[in-house]
Amino acid sequence: MRDFELEVTGSTKAGPNRFAIRAGGQGPAPGLPEGDAISRDSSFAYLLIFFFLVLSASPVQAQISPGKLSYAHEELEGITNCTQCHELGQRELSAEKCLACHTALKQRIDRNEGYHVSEAVRAENCSRCHVEHAGRDAELVHWPEGKTSFDHRMTGYTLEGRHTEPDCEECHKAVFQQAWLAGHEAVDPQSTFLGLDRSCITCHVDEHREQLTDRCLDCHSYDGWRPARGFDHN
Repeated sequence: MRDFELEVTGSTKAGPNRFAIRAGGQGPAPGLPEGDAISRDSSFAYLLIFFFLVLSASPVQAQISPGKLSYAHEELEGITNCTQCHELGQRELSAEKCLACHTALKQRIDRNEGYHVSEAVRAENCSRCHVEHAGRDAELVHWPEGKTSFDHRMTGYTLEGRHTEPDCEECHKAVFQQAWLAGHEAVDPQSTFLGLDRSCITCHVDEHREQLTDRCLDCHSYDGWRPARGFDHN
């Protein structure tokens, strides 16, 4: 075997690193202290150390990971977790891997319900709307036309009358999602739009105290509680 020598210098957060690997010969690598020489027998182990140090260095790490994950996914930080969300060697997210964790959403998709089965996004990759590696405080939902311009019809529920006025968060909040959240403990109530039932009393007080049917629109309309145009006192 032909002799070769490899000297490694660099630094990490732990401080400077410098050592040499020498194979096919004996004694220290020229120009280095005796303690820095590594025999051929142990060179493989030190090569592994070398690659670990290189991958720990921030410039190289930045090439592997484009940025920090959001708070919602911070437990997946680190190059050993890439395949939790990506197929090996693929930049795009794996929808199958995403839905393996986001089971509440998968259940709706399997029932052919909601926005994620609409023509607008059915064939799109998750990363079109859910952008990661943008920092701990980054929003995980990207609204191409802005949140207020979102077409709610694509969810399968059309907003009409007074329902078009509130901000999203006025309806999509934990107090109205309690029944659904009780069966989905892993879902963060502060970051989901899932969980609203279409029944009026999900958000509105039942002024009739269960004395009437739940067909509210027989008397009332989306334009307001009063007047109850459909009510016939006779």
